Amino acid sequence: GSSTGGVSQLPLLRLLRLLRLTRMVRLMRAVPELLTLIKGMAAATRSVMSTLILLIGLLYVFGIIFTQQLKDKECKWCDDHVCKAGETEISYPLKEYWGSMSRSMFSLFVCGTLLDDMMTITLPI
Repeated sequence: GSSTGGVSQLPLLRLLRLLRLTRMVRLMRAVPELLTLIKGMAAATRSVMSTLILLIGLLYVFGIIFTQQLKDKECKWCDDHVCKAGETEISYPLKEYWGSMSRSMFSLFVCGTLLDDMMTITLPI
């Protein structure tokens, strides 16, 4: 008895969904600027996705380069992430920024794309 009540509600839900769709079509006809905006966003999606793929590819390639450079070279004048160049000591956390591929890509993205010293905020996270 109760299972047939659930089945009979299914066409009603489909009808309500169809009514919602017709309401959206009416809204698009009433506001043609909205339709123009949606068409423009759909047309720009391909360009944005191409740019995103190119950015990820470049981050990957340069992440490999930076990570490999850190692993290949042992810093002769570095001791516990403190670089002693002459008389001054500069704290430079190489392993934190470039210690692995994911860290290298993240560092390149944040420092190279966002450009606002976001590493101080995002590194602890």
